[in-house]
Amino acid sequence: MKTINNLKITALLLVVALALTGCRLNDDRDFDQIIGHWVSDYTYDGYRTYDAWDVEEYYFHRNGDGEYSYVDEWGVWVTYRFTWDTYRDQTIELRFPDRTGYSYVQYYYEWDRDGDLLLSTDRNMREYMAFRYMR
Repeated sequence: MKTINNLKITALLLVVALALTGCRLNDDRDFDQIIGHWVSDYTYDGYRTYDAWDVEEYYFHRNGDGEYSYVDEWGVWVTYRFTWDTYRDQTIELRFPDRTGYSYVQYYYEWDRDGDLLLSTDRNMREYMAFRYMR
């Protein structure tokens, strides 16, 4: 009886150990889905909305690098490089190199019915930016 209990405990510990070593920070499905070129999408039923003053773009590369670009207040196209990763709690972290090491930006993300990438600083996604995948 004692041997059977020891075998059960050993099997349970083995399963837990395998489960823990199999954990990864990123969700591979979402990591792969985010890879590509995303452009801010200020449209509603095919019409541009009043928020469409500026364009923002993200390039997410498979190796974990990326670029963020936008038009600044003087009309100049500005690009910043970053590294990135996705996490199980539906967050994406961008790390921008700066003089002191890195600046971190964290967004919550979801996908809408059209496949647009929604990024928000609010966990409940009450306010977000939509980005359309560009081929």
